[in-house]
Amino acid sequence: MNNLEMIYELVNTICADEMGELKDYVSKKSASEIKATNAMHRILYRERTHQASHCQHCGSLAFVRNGKTKTMRQKYVCKDCHKSFSDTTKSIVQSTKKNYQVWHRFIEEMMSGQSLRTISSKVGISVTTAFHWRHKAMEVMTQYQTNERLSGEIQMDETYFLLNFKGIKKNSKNPLMPRKAKKRGTPAIKRGISNEHVCVLVAMDESDQMITKLIGQGNPLIQDFDKALVNRIKPNGTMVTDSKSAYQEVSKKYKCSLIQIPSGFHTLDTYNLGTLNGIHGEMKQWFQKFKGVSTRHLQKYLSWFRFEKYLKYQIEPEYRQKHSFRYIVSNESSVIVNTISKKPFPVDIYKPYPTLNQYFA
Repeated sequence: MNNLEMIYELVNTICADEMGELKDYVSKKSASEIKATNAMHRILYRERTHQASHCQHCGSLAFVRNGKTKTMRQKYVCKDCHKSFSDTTKSIVQSTKKNYQVWHRFIEEMMSGQSLRTISSKVGISVTTAFHWRHKAMEVMTQYQTNERLSGEIQMDETYFLLNFKGIKKNSKNPLMPRKAKKRGTPAIKRGISNEHVCVLVAMDESDQMITKLIGQGNPLIQDFDKALVNRIKPNGTMVTDSKSAYQEVSKKYKCSLIQIPSGFHTLDTYNLGTLNGIHGEMKQWFQKFKGVSTRHLQKYLSWFRFEKYLKYQIEPEYRQKHSFRYIVSNESSVIVNTISKKPFPVDIYKPYPTLNQYFA
């Protein structure tokens, strides 16, 4: 029984003439706790199993308490690496000067799909800060239920996104851009699926466990599937896929039976890819609100989409906001603001444009 459940039981024993007094006390206590400088530390202390479990720097179990700050934040020191850390070390709120109220509102607005400018206005932070916080939060989402393995009937199919260089400009200081910038919605240079597209594998089993993974460029190879699926598929399941020959080797490796929907057909007996095709459509529509996502950050956004789907499948609507906030602020994040814009691309961005010198003219 947690603290709230104990309090609920006690409240049921209170008489009507005591309710007003209790309401006043809770109101005053709530106001002071929300504004407290150590409010986030108290939440992280609770969520991280009530005490530090290992050194946040080297992973050692040999550490001791090392006093508290003026705001009563518990500090620790590692006996092996001799570095200090606290409950907020390697969390998205590390070194933050913003209080619980600001962070709570930010995550609420972010999860509701608001734009950075809207979040900035409502939360009272700059657009740049909102951008950095969003990336910190998405980094945490990439870890959500990644140890779960798909089993039973597993639908598996790919979808494609055009290479996107949003945020990059070709100049003497930043020669990364392999082609001229173009307007959003401009089609690819080549027809059909080419190296100008990145391939995203989506897989989902009968228990709603899901994988959303950027696996390569153009049509995927066996090794692309292998990297995405390693340790994620239980044997003896049934893979339902399209007609790509690579799936034959994949199903053999993971000891699963294979049902392939022939090209030009939507079903084979009782099997189909209807659920996955629906998710592909939902994913493309979900991405539209961002008005373009850089390929260097695409995997983070895919993880965010997957996180939201899990919330929908597993968490009751009234608890989703609370679950999101607690998970995002309490789990480890190693994102450094200065590295966000320098993150390497997950694919070879020069591969589609080997002979396009005239493109730069």
